[in-house]
Amino acid sequence: MEKLPWHILLIEDNVEDCADMRQMLLGTATRRYRFSEAHSGAEGVRKILHQENGPVDCVLLDYGLPDMDAPEVLALLCNGTDLPLCPVVVITGAAVEEGQALLSAGAQDFIGKRWTSADSLTRAVENAVDRYALQAERRRVENALRISAERYRALFNSIDAGYAVVELIFDSDGNSVDARYIQVNPAF
Repeated sequence: MEKLPWHILLIEDNVEDCADMRQMLLGTATRRYRFSEAHSGAEGVRKILHQENGPVDCVLLDYGLPDMDAPEVLALLCNGTDLPLCPVVVITGAAVEEGQALLSAGAQDFIGKRWTSADSLTRAVENAVDRYALQAERRRVENALRISAERYRALFNSIDAGYAVVELIFDSDGNSVDARYIQVNPAF
């Protein structure tokens, strides 16, 4: 079965840089791509939010755009959470030191314009998509765990009979010498 092409949104104000990135990704035979472009941060955010060209599989985001920089775009895409609406690779001409701040702002990866090659760009995109999937799954599991814990607490606290969770404390010979109450319900 043939894989569907990944939709890559290039948010880049330089038309030549967009063409270069398209050619680099198309030059690798590992996957098929389809592209859309935005030449400002606001336009890119709008295209992602409204899925104007369909869902985006990965964003290649220029660090410095005419209307905003990458951290500002990431803030809009994250909308108060730690994960943007889709995977983002920031293409930066700045120093590598900004990388950790970009990752903390929600980017899955970053790469420098000066050292970008077809292989490194392809790897960055593929790794970002994989990393995003892992982050989204982790968020889903943590949310399910939180809901489960809330249900448990509500059930535990609503039991009419006194109920306690106790941990036994043993000495070095394995004899029970004490107990510690871990949790008790209001009826207890």
